[in-house]
Amino acid sequence: GCAYRHHPVMLAVPADVYAFDPKYITEWNGLRVPAAYDCDIFNGGKHWGPFFYFYEVQTRWYACWQHHANIKSGNTLVQPQLPLVDDEYNEHTALYQSVLRSRRDQTFVAAEFGARWGTWGSRAAALFRRVRQQQDFRLHFIESARVYCDAIHVVMEANGMNGHYT
Repeated sequence: GCAYRHHPVMLAVPADVYAFDPKYITEWNGLRVPAAYDCDIFNGGKHWGPFFYFYEVQTRWYACWQHHANIKSGNTLVQPQLPLVDDEYNEHTALYQSVLRSRRDQTFVAAEFGARWGTWGSRAAALFRRVRQQQDFRLHFIESARVYCDAIHVVMEANGMNGHYT
């Protein structure tokens, strides 16, 4: 077989252990996302919204089944895994680099167009809060589908990011 080394920026993201909540998948950066958003296995085999992320993105499929195993095992703690090297890996890498390279004397600002549940903006903010706890951030989401706009509010609330986004 072949082994791929993680990009150095991935290894700069601090690993942590979190309280397990069966309603939320906790990502590597500490972000909590409702499991039903990307895990068809928690929606009676149906996808949430018009996209098939559960079947198309290996990291999400893997995280969903890992979450399912944690539920079945009765785990009370979870240590999220680094993302798999898949079609979203480059996006994760670029996003984490932008957070880690951001200026310490300025507010961190991110914008996401076609935001869905605020996937990339909320990932940036979750990591930013972990590495720059005293620094402010602002997120701007552009999304046309009402169901996704509502989901952005759910994700922001679940992660204590109210007041930091428009």
